Amino acid sequence: MNFDKCHGFSRGYLHEMLVQLKKGTVIADRILQPLFKEQLQKGRFVIANSYVKLTNMYDFFRTKAKQAYNRKPRKPKIHKRNEEGIPISWSSDPFEFEFQGFYYTVAMMDAFFSRLENLLVFSIPFVGLPPEVSSCMTFIALPWADKYKHTFNLNNNIAALRQYEKLREIKEKYRNPISHGFFQKDNASIFIQMPMVGAIPLNLSIIKDNLHFSLIPISKNTYSEICASFDSFEEFLRSSSLKYALQYAEAGFDVAFDSGSIAKYRAASKSEKEFEIFIEGMMHVYDMYMNIDW
Repeated sequence: MNFDKCHGFSRGYLHEMLVQLKKGTVIADRILQPLFKEQLQKGRFVIANSYVKLTNMYDFFRTKAKQAYNRKPRKPKIHKRNEEGIPISWSSDPFEFEFQGFYYTVAMMDAFFSRLENLLVFSIPFVGLPPEVSSCMTFIALPWADKYKHTFNLNNNIAALRQYEKLREIKEKYRNPISHGFFQKDNASIFIQMPMVGAIPLNLSIIKDNLHFSLIPISKNTYSEICASFDSFEEFLRSSSLKYALQYAEAGFDVAFDSGSIAKYRAASKSEKEFEIFIEGMMHVYDMYMNIDW
């Protein structure tokens, strides 16, 4: 914004106006907080749909990782030749694209687990808040594993338990160490300096699972295994108690937590046909809003 020439107002006047507006916002926020708290307790709030955006992120990084892993190394760069034209100095990076695949895979995992947490919160109006959790705000603050356990009740759901164990292994073996400075559990990232020998891992028993002992921390084969686990989980979701919440999230709608909206979601979730009609109705209303067609 050009403060010097803005509808005849001076720079100083506009700056003072913005300062006062900012102060007013702070005051209004303080006054409205008790009302906001009351509305939250009554379930009168909406959570924006981030599922579609996170799916786009996940698909983007997954595709990029696959492309990178499948690329062939570049030809060596010749720096010097002898009098006969034979290369005598060159450089190359044979693992360039494998490392790129690794970088994209890390981003893919981040997007996947972010999307999973978003869906677990998004599904509350469809399946209800777990009885052991006091409020939606409390549920949102829980780690992903606790959200998952509360949602599926692993004591009675073997399929959900199996999926959880696969996801937890990926989190603990790959994503968590990388997301936390490459530090692994059980001191697996610590090396002891032994005289006359050199650095030896503090915990030799888990050397096979240590990312530090792989040239490429996540190889092409590991990437494929991770993708297979993610695909298996998505297939599980489509027949789980969250299947209608998933379809609603994929449609791109925000989710409301008031009693009236919850009643509509659950009534529509009685059958595939009823939910299909419900989504079509939501699409129609959405199009009317977007086209200002009343």
